[in-house]
Amino acid sequence: MSIRFEVKRTIQETQPIAYKGLLDLDSAKHWMQGLVGIERLDVGPIRLGSQWKETRKMFGKEATEHFEVVELTEPD
Repeated sequence: MSIRFEVKRTIQETQPIAYKGLLDLDSAKHWMQGLVGIERLDVGPIRLGSQWKETRKMFGKEATEHFEVVELTEPD
């Protein structure tokens, strides 16, 4: 089952820097609340088709979700 979702946050940063930061899964521990760990299911830079499993602690319980990049548009 696939679920499409969108997350919006306001930050004081340029689009190119924010875009680069979101693609750096290793840095997610610095900004993602409740992150337990990320397991990449491929290698190399994040690109169309990249996949990973993300485990987060929510409401006192851990939950793991599978993610796949199905659309990726670099800002101008």
